[in-house]
Amino acid sequence: MLPFMTPAMMLQTINARHGTTFALCGRFAGGEQGAFAIVDPQGKHFALKWQAAARPDPFQPARDVTELLRARGYPLPCYVYDGTIDGTAYLIQEVLPGDPMGTLEARYIPRLLELNELQAGLAPSPSRAWPVLIIRSVLEGFDKFCVIASLRDYSTTTAELLARLQALVTANADVALPTNDIVHFDFTAANILVVNGEISGVIDWDAPCAGDRAFDLATLLFYAGDQPELRAMLVRYYVERASWDTLRLYLAHMIVRQLDWSIRYHERAVVEHWLGVSQLIARELLDFR
Repeated sequence: MLPFMTPAMMLQTINARHGTTFALCGRFAGGEQGAFAIVDPQGKHFALKWQAAARPDPFQPARDVTELLRARGYPLPCYVYDGTIDGTAYLIQEVLPGDPMGTLEARYIPRLLELNELQAGLAPSPSRAWPVLIIRSVLEGFDKFCVIASLRDYSTTTAELLARLQALVTANADVALPTNDIVHFDFTAANILVVNGEISGVIDWDAPCAGDRAFDLATLLFYAGDQPELRAMLVRYYVERASWDTLRLYLAHMIVRQLDWSIRYHERAVVEHWLGVSQLIARELLDFR
């Protein structure tokens, strides 16, 4: 959103464009980017999100994925309106019932595995960028994502960990992987909604891609890394569906991704927490001694 345009101004422009009368309610809690809660005259709630429009229709991949998965029975929010205002793309989608799971619980894993299977072979076209994206994220990094200089500069410990992760990824760079599954790419408990003990939706499909759906299971596993029983359960389920080599590749990416993000945006205590989790995963699952 442009610096001078407030959420209220953005919503006013959207209402004028679509003939709607949404009202702003406030900001949703949680998440790194955030979204705003809006409501229509009937009291139905929606979410308003936006991002810089680097291409003509930045939300098209998310819309396409939503339609494909919803047709298979995947619980996803419906997109209502989207467009571009002065170089800023906006999206309004319905709000699903439930609250973010927050912390992964074993009782939900069977259903999450079912949902993951629905992502199989559903990408509109195979990806040429998978697993190149994952490999490059560890070996080279990117300008605003998986910035490997963060790990090199933070401490001797993170620099040494990065070097070992790069060696591991180099050794597994030729592993064969699916490239035509839909990948959420941020499949965490914070993006999984639950109500009355049931999963009611999976949200934040802002950056889906074609690739290997097992990556989403590896993401779940990474964020359950400090829960031994849950970690062991997810490892067992993962290797039944994929391979140890792919798991190591994906976990190397997740370590770099989380540590870089925390180093750049979080307090030192948060960085040290994720460093501890990363070291535990490296010892237990990547055979780093």
